[in-house]
Amino acid sequence: MSWKCVCKEENNPDESKVCKNCGRTKPKYLGVKLDLGSTEKMSTNQKAVWYLMIAYDHLIESDEYLKLDREFAGKLGDENYNQVAVESKMRDFKSKAESNCKKCLNILEKATSLSPDAQFENDNSFILGIPSIKSDAYFNLGSIYFRQKNYEKAIKYFQISYDSDLNQVSIYNIAMATINLSAEGGGMFGGKKKRAAMETKRDQEIDLLKKTIEFAPFSELGIKSGRMLMEDYKITEFEF
Repeated sequence: MSWKCVCKEENNPDESKVCKNCGRTKPKYLGVKLDLGSTEKMSTNQKAVWYLMIAYDHLIESDEYLKLDREFAGKLGDENYNQVAVESKMRDFKSKAESNCKKCLNILEKATSLSPDAQFENDNSFILGIPSIKSDAYFNLGSIYFRQKNYEKAIKYFQISYDSDLNQVSIYNIAMATINLSAEGGGMFGGKKKRAAMETKRDQEIDLLKKTIEFAPFSELGIKSGRMLMEDYKITEFEF
């Protein structure tokens, strides 16, 4: 970009670092003028895809923070690390992961309002659309609350993840959160009420593990769920 001193001296070539007329120094950084000419506006679908890709970028960032949180979890209880600092870092990672999920979901609303069927192909040649990205964002929120041992909220978000885009991993994580959840009334009542609450909870756990298997029996989670039913619940006969 052409530079002219404020004194507007004509005889001041661009490469000159000092104005030959008044001695002022050429600024180190200059704004750049770009003439793009006439450009076409994006179509509604193109704009939806653009929003979708930004939402996905937030989802990827959320994934990265959750990965860091898992890595730091391995340092808990290790005397070689400052435990206060480790726990502080983990809280920060979860907070940033949650923030990116919420930004992702907000931007997805814009994409949805423009074109609910918008989709694009990512670097791994996977076709991504609004339902799959929405499902993953809610799954990450469920994972955050699961790691905070807030199992009720974890179940809520895993359920929304499943409803947004049917998937086995959400069913399995609903099962895991249910297993970790205290039986309703179990801590308040004794005797028959406590036993009834425990039995109801056990039936729900079994049902969720069976649903995980039914979704994809030969997958890793299908096999893992089958093992759990056999080893932990002593169930060996199945009707599916």
